[in-house]
Amino acid sequence: MNAIWVRRFVDALVLLFALVILASLIQLFGSIAGNTFGSVSWEATGLPGPETALGDFASFAKKTGNLTVEGLYLTNAFYWAARLAVLGLMLASFVKLRGILGRIATGEVFCEANVGALRTIGWYLLIGSLVSVVATIVIQAAMLNALPPVEGIEVHPSISWDAKGAENIWLEYDPPIVHLLMAFIAFLCASAFQLGMNFRKDSESVV
Repeated sequence: MNAIWVRRFVDALVLLFALVILASLIQLFGSIAGNTFGSVSWEATGLPGPETALGDFASFAKKTGNLTVEGLYLTNAFYWAARLAVLGLMLASFVKLRGILGRIATGEVFCEANVGALRTIGWYLLIGSLVSVVATIVIQAAMLNALPPVEGIEVHPSISWDAKGAENIWLEYDPPIVHLLMAFIAFLCASAFQLGMNFRKDSESVV
């Protein structure tokens, strides 16, 4: 696959993330207009069965696998800020990658612009991963603190242990391992491009 087709693929990813951000904004404004902004839902797993009430303002729908807590306006605002920030950082990363591919297509491979862009992509991915982890910890903690004690049921964050003698419900989360790996690869490529640029300068000085 040559640089032109790779760039077109990246263009498609840029468009895709732009549409995801637009859809997220529409969903956000829809929740505000529909007076559901205080409702926070999180994917969870538990024993199969009917919907379980967790106090007056929360429920766990076992069929859909969603734990929903009402009245968490600040938590939902934090969730949306973190979600839009991560999506924005991903979009910015693909825009930077598009610029790198454009320069490579014109023969500019080992240059300062590409080195800087790769390092920026690495930081974007690293920051996005940290935002995702921190947001998950904060939001799950807020949801659990809002839940009243229910006899026979224990709701756990993503990292926890089973409670014996109770029905256990787990809040799910997939850590951003792929994004962290991509950040590491971006920093590694930036170092490789820097070495290539230094080698090219040394070769030109010798000539």
